[in-house]
Amino acid sequence: MKNIFLSIYLLCVASLYAELIPNDINTTDSNTTIEQENTYNKLLKNCENGNATECLSLGLIHANGNSVEQDFKKASQFYSKSCNGKNGIACFNLGILYDYGRGVNKEYKQAINMYIKACTYRDDKGCFKLGQIYQSGLLVRQDFKKAIKYYSKACYIKNSDACISLGLIHFNGTGTKINESLAKEFFGKACDNGNLLGCKYYRQLNESGIK
Repeated sequence: MKNIFLSIYLLCVASLYAELIPNDINTTDSNTTIEQENTYNKLLKNCENGNATECLSLGLIHANGNSVEQDFKKASQFYSKSCNGKNGIACFNLGILYDYGRGVNKEYKQAINMYIKACTYRDDKGCFKLGQIYQSGLLVRQDFKKAIKYYSKACYIKNSDACISLGLIHFNGTGTKINESLAKEFFGKACDNGNLLGCKYYRQLNESGIK
């Protein structure tokens, strides 16, 4: 994996100076190209042997166009393999592709199914996304109980934005009874996870005498 990150870094540096190099000069380092191909082939072999993490890496490579041409269809295929191997990040990324129709048909139901899988495999972003979906009611019937359920799962996995959302829900009484003490608790959790807004809200409630 160190090799692939090195290759990505070199590509990023090269792009910064692209305008300074005449277009007719071949600046490709043959050794770097060989190294990239070897790394890719190794990831591919491991993916085909059932390594979900390596499949995820290949999906990211094709989605971001790192050392290969950007190809969301191939990215979706590798994400799918990784998701089938119970990799939550891959399931979430595949859900995003379905959400926006990148490399796959735009299918909201399939996107939600992928987010559910992601959350099941303990990906905090998948759980948080489901919380947003059910709170907003844009793609599904609005359901505050499910929103709270998924936000709680995400917060438990230390997603500070989910903790903030729970705090606001309980503070404002959105789909539930107002509970400022519980709101303060969730703001505190967000703060503990490095969310400055959580620290601000916690301090305000604390100074207001909320226990």
